[in-house]
Amino acid sequence: MRTTIGHERTSSPRQLINHSRLLDELLRQARSQKVDEVTRQALAKAYCELGIYRLHLKSALDSLERTGEPGPTGSLIKLYWSELSQRMHDVSLRMLGLGGVTEESRRSREYLYYRSCTIAAGTSEIQRNTIADQVLQLPPEPRVSADRS
Repeated sequence: MRTTIGHERTSSPRQLINHSRLLDELLRQARSQKVDEVTRQALAKAYCELGIYRLHLKSALDSLERTGEPGPTGSLIKLYWSELSQRMHDVSLRMLGLGGVTEESRRSREYLYYRSCTIAAGTSEIQRNTIADQVLQLPPEPRVSADRS
């Protein structure tokens, strides 16, 4: 099961494509209307983070091609894109304004969908534990005994 999930997280560029399209749409909108400094900074950050995600994904795919195994870096990729996605969709909703909250649109639906992505296929906390254990090889967290006597 871990191998199957690892392949799913490592070998699919779907989220890179989806978020590249979203960023292109947000940049087109920002160029056609005045946006505040917070939105400008958030768009610049999203551009940089999407570039970093592209490099993570390329590195993981290169490793998969060499070894045939996805490895634990799939957790890093899943954690990165799911949290990046939420930040990007926060900007998207802010740029839609009040209508983005009150009217149904593709972007408002995506905002709601991507809220769940830090839970689906392993929560962000599980991903961080996997990274700590399998990538960084840190010692396990101390366990608290259930016995309280």
